[in-house]
Amino acid sequence: MGHAFIRSWQLRAAVVVGVTVTCVVFTGHASAAIFTSNFGATVCANDTTNQQGSCTFTGNGSANFAGKFIDFSTFNGFCQAQASDTPDEPCGLFGLNFSNETGKVTASIAFDASASDLDLCVVRGAGQNPFDTSNVVGCSTGQGATETVTFTVNCTDTHFDVQVLPIDISFFTSPINPFPFTGSTVASSVTTCIAGQGNPPPGGQSAAGGHKVTGGGKTSQSPTTPPSANFNVNVMETTAGFKGKTSISDNTGCRFRSSEIDAVSFHDESKSADIFGKGFFLNDQNTIVGFHATVQDNGQGANTSPPGDIYTIDKCNGGGVVVDGNVTYHIP
Repeated sequence: MGHAFIRSWQLRAAVVVGVTVTCVVFTGHASAAIFTSNFGATVCANDTTNQQGSCTFTGNGSANFAGKFIDFSTFNGFCQAQASDTPDEPCGLFGLNFSNETGKVTASIAFDASASDLDLCVVRGAGQNPFDTSNVVGCSTGQGATETVTFTVNCTDTHFDVQVLPIDISFFTSPINPFPFTGSTVASSVTTCIAGQGNPPPGGQSAAGGHKVTGGGKTSQSPTTPPSANFNVNVMETTAGFKGKTSISDNTGCRFRSSEIDAVSFHDESKSADIFGKGFFLNDQNTIVGFHATVQDNGQGANTSPPGDIYTIDKCNGGGVVVDGNVTYHIP
């Protein structure tokens, strides 16, 4: 994926490139943007073979990254997509991944403006035609030592490329003395989507008013294995909206508790419900993340043959089959 800038730097670049080719023997390139730290509902990884870094966000979180440029002699105004550009060259690229979430993300970079001019762009998707500009969600093209882009993640978005563009790099930059930059990405107000819509969806996703799901006990990965988590759920639909709480505590020490219920989809035929909301891990109560829990009342209670009652949640070990306790689906 790439795009072009028509700016005064292009003429300046042509002059500097000409000097670089005749006087310097190394090939210009960027050292890929590699993540250096992450916080909150963020899981990051570096592909050291392809010199690429990326992070996956499941809620509010942040990540820092860093990279460096040798020179910009290979830059012609276009950045390739991270998926097809290995290693990152000529731009620095950092990947952001999402799955069924919506929210706001701010990406920023910092560098020494006395020795360079870097721009920052964010592009939706991966593997697009390098000349396609329709997926550029934002660019920052200032003259200072920082660049910042804030953009919205939609429910259908799965990947973004953060692109660091080497507009102007000092002639004296070399493999021995590369030009560094640092960056950060912060995801906020992230919520889980329902059926491709925002959270909560327009008009809610429930059946007739007055539904409720209640229960508690222990879950396991199967009816025949020992319990691995405790759970509790008490969620209802009222004329004022959805209310209640749910929580899980597993045998690894992970503890998650809801702080609000945004939407519930009640399914009378299967006596099940999908619960969407926000909550926090008890070891990080200042970070609010989205969650999706499912419950099903199969009428048997605990210690029965499959399927048994079900409680699952996309946090901690995820819950499973209720092996000690019960789930009850209340139809008004």
